[in-house]
Amino acid sequence: MIKSSMNKTETAFAQYCELLKKAGEILDYRFEPMKFMLAGNVEGKHNAVTYLPDFLIIHQDHFELAETKAKNKDWTSMKDDARCKINIAAELFPWFRWTIYYLERGRWTKELVN
Repeated sequence: MIKSSMNKTETAFAQYCELLKKAGEILDYRFEPMKFMLAGNVEGKHNAVTYLPDFLIIHQDHFELAETKAKNKDWTSMKDDARCKINIAAELFPWFRWTIYYLERGRWTKELVN
């Protein structure tokens, strides 16, 4: 399920998920299927803080929400606000498994957030 709105890293991760699905390691996956409100609107103003995970991965026994990042030349990959948002989301919505997948030299590594 590769969509035209995916960047290169997201497209590579969708291909990785397809392999996991064919191998029976996951049931399915979706690209940007849901948005989480981390802080609400104040007095009707449009100032809500939201977080949109890259992927929902459906396992036999749990749901995983994954952020995907490519490692940069200076070995960094996440901006502070993105790291903050996924940490807050994991705290507010603990019934999901929250992860960050890093693409480095064609290989994926997984960091568990919660």
